[in-house]
Amino acid sequence: MADQNWKLTEYAVVASVALEEGTAMGIQITSNTTTGILVAMGAENALGADFIGILAEPIAATDVDYATAGKLKSINVPTSKFAEAVFTV
Repeated sequence: MADQNWKLTEYAVVASVALEEGTAMGIQITSNTTTGILVAMGAENALGADFIGILAEPIAATDVDYATAGKLKSINVPTSKFAEAVFTV
């Protein structure tokens, strides 16, 4: 559930990870380098420095592209620092 301050955009998402719709997504960082792939944000990033948006569709192990690295999935991205939504953390 989100207000009007969000834009639906497609982003590349990590392979072989099942995620619920509404999951907070952030940039994957490997060895202090960003990969350009989105992953579920961990609780250790409470300030949200790497937050990109909220997953707008579930990813299930039964999906045809489940194991595909960089598959495109819909992400709700805030367009304002005042955007409000309810999502999984």
